[in-house]
Amino acid sequence: MASFTYSLSGDFGGSINLVRFHAEIKSNVNINKDLDQVKQKNDNVVVSFAASLDGGEVTALDSLVSAHISSIDYPEFIFGDNYYFAKSAAISSTTGTSYLEKLKMITPFLTEGAYRVAWSYNWRYSSTSNSFYARVQLNDTETLSEFVSEPNGKDSDQSNIVYGFDMVNLSSGIHEFDVDFKSGRNNNTAYIWNVKIEMWEIPIGGI
Repeated sequence: MASFTYSLSGDFGGSINLVRFHAEIKSNVNINKDLDQVKQKNDNVVVSFAASLDGGEVTALDSLVSAHISSIDYPEFIFGDNYYFAKSAAISSTTGTSYLEKLKMITPFLTEGAYRVAWSYNWRYSSTSNSFYARVQLNDTETLSEFVSEPNGKDSDQSNIVYGFDMVNLSSGIHEFDVDFKSGRNNNTAYIWNVKIEMWEIPIGGI
């Protein structure tokens, strides 16, 4: 793998269109190595290839950098890369008032950067006078979301669904995301199922 770091302000004139620049590299007949990714963080634009470039390919890449024009008629790449997903479909229950882990997603080694994490789950609660609790945590220490809801006289067998997302800056390394749940009162039963966590890296810099 070979990486080249350019200055956003010095080499790109302060503006880059990541999708367009990615396409310009892929379509250049003088660059034959497979492009891995193009990432921007702060003033650094890092272009990575699967293998080392020869002298002619480096010259062609430098020429693309010098000639690149970022225009507003071409949308930025907003989805991202390094996508990860975890799911637990089975129904789980607890009558305890301490949080119980339902699903944990452990990432591979990640590079430092900005990531979007999203989650969803179905839930129901046996009582109409106390609350169901659920939370999403990063590395078992930082709570990204806590959900508390009381059926309020509704049918306790009713199925409910929760969606959420957050944007996080992660350091390089392995990280954990988990969904936990609990009952608001002993002997009342909290149920959770179809739990999903997904995340991907945002290639346009920190948040």
